Amino acid sequence: MVRLKNKNRGFTLIEVLLSVAVLAVVSGPFLSLFLQGFLITQSAGMKTIAVSYSREGMELIKAQGFDKLVETIEGQHSLYPKRESWVEEGYNCFYEVQHVFREVQNGFSTESVEVLEITVYVNYFDRTDQEVVLTSFLSGR
Repeated sequence: MVRLKNKNRGFTLIEVLLSVAVLAVVSGPFLSLFLQGFLITQSAGMKTIAVSYSREGMELIKAQGFDKLVETIEGQHSLYPKRESWVEEGYNCFYEVQHVFREVQNGFSTESVEVLEITVYVNYFDRTDQEVVLTSFLSGR
């Protein structure tokens, strides 16, 4: 009687463990890249939202108009800029409106122009404290 040798014996435990170890060593850096990409994407998304809140706040303030803003600043009888704040889903927002005079070159002459300096701040936490600052000027003429 002739016996056939079985050539399909499978892998030994050492071979399986070695292949798993090699796979772990090779795939580790790739997983690190995926994690870093996720964190960068999340951070960029949070900054985009902060910039959006600052732009929205700036537009709401400027929509009040120069004259109304000057009235509110003068109505508070203070040398300090007008400040107000609000909170948007984990983003602390506040703004300052300050009455200033700017020198403007008009042809060959320079004139002093009354303007409002509006600064909007949006603070948020993204592994560290972050801040977006947006400054604009509003003129009465």
